Amino acid sequence: MNINFKTKYLSFLFLILTINLLVKIFFFIYFRDLGLQNEWSVMFENLNNYGILSYHLAHTNELPPNSYMPPLYAFMIFLISKINIFQISLVNKVILFQIFINSISVLLIYLTFKNFFKNYYLYLLVAIYAFYPLAIFSSVQISSTTLTMFLLSSFFYFHFIKNNNYYFKFLFYGLFAGLLILIRGEFYLIFFLILVFEIIKNKRLYKKFLFSLIISLIVISPYLKRNFDIFDKLIITQSIGYNLWRGSNELSSVDSIISHNFIYNTSIDPIELKSLSQKEQENLFHVKQKIKNINEDNKKYDLIRDNIFFKEFKTNISNNFFKYLILSSKKLISFLFINFESNYKNYYNPGVIIPEIIISIISFYGFIICILNYRKNYFFINLFSYYALIFSIFFVLPRYKLIVLPILCYFSIIGLKHLIEKLNFKKGTK
Repeated sequence: MNINFKTKYLSFLFLILTINLLVKIFFFIYFRDLGLQNEWSVMFENLNNYGILSYHLAHTNELPPNSYMPPLYAFMIFLISKINIFQISLVNKVILFQIFINSISVLLIYLTFKNFFKNYYLYLLVAIYAFYPLAIFSSVQISSTTLTMFLLSSFFYFHFIKNNNYYFKFLFYGLFAGLLILIRGEFYLIFFLILVFEIIKNKRLYKKFLFSLIISLIVISPYLKRNFDIFDKLIITQSIGYNLWRGSNELSSVDSIISHNFIYNTSIDPIELKSLSQKEQENLFHVKQKIKNINEDNKKYDLIRDNIFFKEFKTNISNNFFKYLILSSKKLISFLFINFESNYKNYYNPGVIIPEIIISIISFYGFIICILNYRKNYFFINLFSYYALIFSIFFVLPRYKLIVLPILCYFSIIGLKHLIEKLNFKKGTK
């Protein structure tokens, strides 16, 4: 009986994985990107043609080296371009690879959370992760999101895996942490905080966590050396100034796309500028001119640019702190629930927005329940709170929620279990 019961649920897992793959193939046929998009196209061409990682448009090898964009996704595209499979186009090879690693992510989420939940709760969690609309759509777009999700699901798996071969666990734990730092520049801080918490919790394992830290440093060391040789600084990325300014200037909104477009000469609606005062418009054009005046032959272009944005951000905050505090609150709500100012096509389609609203509300309820038992749930709470803080200060794009999707799934099941138990208790007392 027990074997039949287990077989039944494993069959359900196989069904989820199969349907998930079929849905992604459907999206691949009808909704995939048809070419490399935006900065990824530029970075790939520069890497492929000149061997230089740079997001600047140019037709020579005299390019300002990149310190703005995390490098891993560009390198992934470059490596895939060297694989010749049945004359498939590069963009299709990238998307098919993303579909593959997204399916692996679903399996890793199952393996991670099977130690937390049993039977239908576990499979409901896996189903939420597998069929989250934005996750499926992102897998067929040229974006680093799917790779980030795969690395995070791998990191989660090795964080919670119960393995007698500890060095196997901590080797891969450090490996995926290092790769995450190369694709999400802010991850290094939360990884360090996670290690501190884990060492405090279990002092016996401090050597093994330090081993993971060393492995992560080995993974990122070639890029650290490259940046030190070019910029005289030990950095992976330096874009905090731009991200802070983009999230806190006269044109800022939840996603602050208009701010980006204004600086980089992409057409924007003149009404957006007319709604500003004369002084605010002058400030914006002053910033734009400063960026325009940077010598693009300067190898430290990215650092100079970022420092300009950082100074402007500090000026904005000191001049109008409460305005940006209110905006940060709006961005936080957009991250926790739904994005109020999304420019994503079909984001407000019922098939996308209704699941997002339902999962957001239930997961937030689960988050509150988890806070009441912080000691047990600290890993999920800390990681979720960190990203909520980061994005509320910077800006929020709908796909950013996918970074914490495993945690949202966990909170959702906790919230749902608590609601069901409360309802059953009330029925039992009648």
